[in-house]
Parts: sequence; C-alpha cells; structure tokens
Amino acid sequence: MTTETTAAAAVPRVRSRQQLVEELADLLQGRKRPGRPLVAGLTGMDTSGKSQLATALAAEFERRGAGHQLVRIDDFHRPRAVRYRSDLPEAEAYYHHSIDFGRAAAEVLRPVREEGRLSAELTLLDLPTDTYTLTRTYEVGPETIVLVEGVFLFRDEIRDLIDLFVYLDVAEDVVLARGRSRDVPSQGEEVMGKYHTKYLPAQRAYLAGHPPAEHAEVIVDNSDWAAPVVRVWPAGTAAARAEDGGR
Repeated sequence: MTTETTAAAAVPRVRSRQQLVEELADLLQGRKRPGRPLVAGLTGMDTSGKSQLATALAAEFERRGAGHQLVRIDDFHRPRAVRYRSDLPEAEAYYHHSIDFGRAAAEVLRPVREEGRLSAELTLLDLPTDTYTLTRTYEVGPETIVLVEGVFLFRDEIRDLIDLFVYLDVAEDVVLARGRSRDVPSQGEEVMGKYHTKYLPAQRAYLAGHPPAEHAEVIVDNSDWAAPVVRVWPAGTAAARAEDGGR
C-alpha cells in the first residue's frame, strides 16, 4: 500500500453505480505505473458489496481492453474444522482463522509485488464440499491491474502488498438487512444468529484496530448500491477536480 498521505477531496453523491465503477477504473488506470502491476484492494464488512464491485470493475476493464486479474480472498478459506474451532468464540475464529491470508500473500500477492508477474494454478478449498478441489488460475503481467476483493484486507499479512484500498462502508443495520435477504432463503432463519455472534463482532474488533480512514484512499458509503456516496477520494484526480468546479 502507498505510504503517501494524499489529501482527500470531498465528493458529493455519485449519480449512479456505473459512474462509480468508471471513476474507479479511471483512478486505477491513472495510478498504475508502466511496467509494474497495480494491486487494488476492495474491502468492507460482510454484505458491503465487495463482490459486486469487483465483478463490475472487472467487466469495465474487459470493456476497455485493459489487463486485469480478479483475486477473491474467499477462495483462500481454511477447512471447516479450522474455521469453527470449538475452543474459540465464533467471532475470534472467523477473524483469526477463517481465511489463510498467509497463503494468499505467499502464493499470489508477494510474487506479484516482488517479481512483477505471476502465472499460477492453485488448488483451493471448495466451501460447499469442504475439500481442496477448487482450481483458480492467476495470470499477472507488468501491465495488469489486480483486483483483490474480500474482508479484513487491512491485516498485517497482506496490507503492504496492496497499492491502493477502496473501502465500502455500510451500517450494521444494512448488513443485517442484506444478510437476511441473501442468506435466509438458502440457509434458514438460524443464519441470522451468526451475524450477531460471528460476523459483526469480528468486524467490530477488526475495525477498532484497523480504522479505514488510516488505510483507504477511497471510502464509499455503499448503503444504497444504486446510488453510492463517495466520502473520500484522492485529490488531484479528474473526478475530484470535476466535483470541485474544475479547480
């Protein structure tokens, strides 16, 4: 992640989801240096819209003919026996043991950072079967924009391997409403208990130690995915100048 403290511009409500996607694509392409891949982290609480944004950005780069690679941190889950350790509270097990950030760093992000390229096929955990049968291929070259999407990306294991962070902010009541809409139809009403005992407590502990304002160059209130509100945006960019009257 960049260590520069770039002044942030206050940007009013984004007019549409597509505008946000296009302006983020412009920002990432403008930030990328020739001959070196750029790694962008798209993060936020559970149900904040990370996966949707990553998919939309990948589609935008595809439309532009820009090289890109999507990395979903959920693909690096550990087996169920580790994720649900009986000797730990659910929230602690989720935060500290659910995802193998060390493997994501060692096998994907560090080679990209240190070598400027990656060509790898990894066998990862298939969550529904809890077996290592999921195959993912990663192809990164000097001109690739890498989109890393997932929770807890400010963690020490990977934070310094990411060049720019986008944080999607949503209130806890929004998390619960989206969780109910997304998960109850397939998992039943009992899944909502996990939001109170696992997901939200883990996020509170994580965010207390990793405030988004200290790490993210872009912070978006994504409570309404159709009309996101940009709270923080790097100053000096075209989008920031346009909102500031062209100054």
